[in-house]
Formats: sequence, structure tokens, C-alpha cells
Amino acid sequence: IKDDKELYDSYANYIMENLDNRITQVLVANPLLEQYIRETYPGYPIVRSILASENVYYDDSDKYFMSVLRKHKNTDFDLLKSIKNKDKIELLINETCEENCPRAYTHYLEFSKIQRYKNNSGEEIHNECSYDRRYNFKKFHESPLCLTRDKIKEIYEPMGFKHFKISGRGSHGSIVNYYAHYMVKPEWTWDFMSMMMDAIVRDGM
Repeated sequence: IKDDKELYDSYANYIMENLDNRITQVLVANPLLEQYIRETYPGYPIVRSILASENVYYDDSDKYFMSVLRKHKNTDFDLLKSIKNKDKIELLINETCEENCPRAYTHYLEFSKIQRYKNNSGEEIHNECSYDRRYNFKKFHESPLCLTRDKIKEIYEPMGFKHFKISGRGSHGSIVNYYAHYMVKPEWTWDFMSMMMDAIVRDGM
């Protein structure tokens, strides 16, 4: 949100009006937008984005329906154990970056700008990562920050976490790979990926 004029975007408000069923959630990072939604569409459960603050990693109070934890805190077990209301926390599970990436927050912010303005914002956006990355979407499950199905079952669920989210930013190929890993039985993985990639190519997505 650049200014309050964007709050009155007709298409965005049309969507909000038609999905206001007290079930559909809305993810917010901007305080101006959050206030507008709370006042105009009070029925929406509000989820706090990781972009809400660079230094405050979560908010497990009743202010939010849920709070998304920064992916780079997935292995900070002292922090994880200190969270009182773990039912209020959503964990992003498919991370390909390094644990100590110095651009973790700005990277995600820049991806958000690209998605929002489709490179037509008029400002220069740098989303390249100069940091040495050992993991890509094909090897994402090798990243220490990635929560594989086994890690979720053996470590995070016993700690009390039960809300897990696949990050959807990335290429079609990477997203297909993520869904195949988390949502498809191993014996059907390659059939699923082949079918999905054929559909992407066929439909020109």
C-alpha cells in the first residue's frame, strides 16, 4: 500500500465483499490496510504476515487469528519453545535459503513487490540473491530450514504446532515440486509431476 487511495481499489473491495463469509482469511502486513479491513470488513479472520515487522517475528495474542512465523526461525528452537500460544502460529515449511541469510526479510519484501506490481511499479527492484545458496527447489528438502513431512511429524507436531503452510512464491516447476513432496504419496510423485508439468506447458501458464 503506497497511500490510502489504494484502499478503495474497486476490484480489491469487490473481492473482499464477495468472500466475506467469516471463514476466508486475509493476510496483512501493512497497518493502514489492517485498520481499513478491521473497520470495513470486521468478519474477516486476520492473519499477520511475516512482512508485518522486520524484528518482531510473531504475535500470538488474540489480536490476530494467526501469525506467520519467519521461515528463518524454523530452527530457532529456543524461540519456538517460548511461544505460548502455538495454535496461533503458522509455519512456512518449504525453505530453500540458508539459515543465516543476511537478506531474508528484504528478499521476501522484494518478491512481494514483484507480485503486487508485476514489475510495473516504476521502482528498481532487486530480487537476485548474491548469497551462496546450496539449495534450489529440487533440493529444498535438504535445507535445514525446510520442514519435511518426517520433521513435522517427529519434531514440530509434538511441540504443539499444527498449522503448516507451503509458500507459493516461485516458478511453476518449483510449486509443483513442493506440492508433490507434501501432498502426494511417494509412489505417485513422478506421475503427478509429469501430469502437472504437461498441463502447464499445454495451457501456456
